[in-house]
Amino acid sequence: MTDSWRDVCVYSDGTCGAVGHFNGLSVFNLGEGDQTVVLGNGAVDSAAARFGQNGELWWVRSGGGGMDDFGFGAAAHADGTLGACGTYRDQGTWNVGLPTQTSLFSIATSNGWLGRYDPDGSF
Repeated sequence: MTDSWRDVCVYSDGTCGAVGHFNGLSVFNLGEGDQTVVLGNGAVDSAAARFGQNGELWWVRSGGGGMDDFGFGAAAHADGTLGACGTYRDQGTWNVGLPTQTSLFSIATSNGWLGRYDPDGSF
C-alpha cells in the first residue's frame, strides 16, 4: 500500500485541505521547513491535512487502529473547518496524544467515520 491523498478541497482564501492514507510512518513535506513526521496506529491509517496558499503544511493528523483504515473524502467549509470521511476496521483513534483525542469502537468488521477538523487541526 502506498501513501496517497484521496481527495483535496480548496477554501475561498486559496488554502486547501486533503484526506488520504499512509502506511506506518510517513514524512509530510520532506525536506521543507515544515517537514512533519507522523507515526500511524497500525498497518494503514487515515490522514487529514491543511496547507497554505503556497503549499506550506499547517497541520497533519492521523487516525485509525491496528488494521487498515482509510480517508476518502474532504470538504472545505466556510468557517474554515475541514470535513473528512473514511473507513476503519474494528477500532480507531484520531488525534492521538492531543486533548481532542477521539476513539471509535464497533462490533462490525468495517465501519465508516465522518469528522470535522477545526482550522487548528482539532478533531
